[in-house]
Amino acid sequence: MRLLLILGITCLSLALARGESIPPALEDALQKLNTDAPSGWAFTQTSEGAGKSRVERYRALGPEPARWDLIAVDGRTPTDDELQEYRKHQALRAGVGRAPNVKEQINRETAAQVETSATHTIWEFRLRPATEDDTWAEHMVARFHLNHETGLIDRVELFAPQPFSPMFAVNVTEARTVMVYSPPGDDRPSLLREITVRVRGRAWLFRSLDSDLSVRYSDYTYVGKK
Repeated sequence: MRLLLILGITCLSLALARGESIPPALEDALQKLNTDAPSGWAFTQTSEGAGKSRVERYRALGPEPARWDLIAVDGRTPTDDELQEYRKHQALRAGVGRAPNVKEQINRETAAQVETSATHTIWEFRLRPATEDDTWAEHMVARFHLNHETGLIDRVELFAPQPFSPMFAVNVTEARTVMVYSPPGDDRPSLLREITVRVRGRAWLFRSLDSDLSVRYSDYTYVGKK
């Protein structure tokens, strides 16, 4: 098993180092990929992780800090204190349903087509750091699933092909983020449906970094331009 893992990582590294020309279909799909909530769409956001859950509703219209409503906490109606604390921190929220803007970080020179089928072509890229403090990106690979029928990307995966250390005394053995998008319809664009995050690792040998988070987006309703 260890030999197979090493061979797999080696083949992936060679493919990424090779570099291929980005075809117009993929370039167009990358330009259309929207990692933020589209303008004018209200939705419900359900977050689950570490044994806790929260349901929120985004209303899309009105002053930015007041567009979010807390609907449920851990499967129950929030208390008055929880609602007050929630409203107090709304102004600190940066963005709406914001997923990683991975398309801005891809290193185009590492483009590699790694799989194709009747329905999808899968491309991979190495990532560039988003900021000077970004110590994860150089260890990550971005994988885009291009849907042949829609001409859109309907799945994005970010993953570390091997364990890494983003900083002193921190060791990450697994890191994966998956973003899934719904197909477009007659009256709606392709919309973010789910984000899942899985991290495994340790800090200073004794502190666990293990975490799992899922964020689901549902009940999309178009309410007009902001």
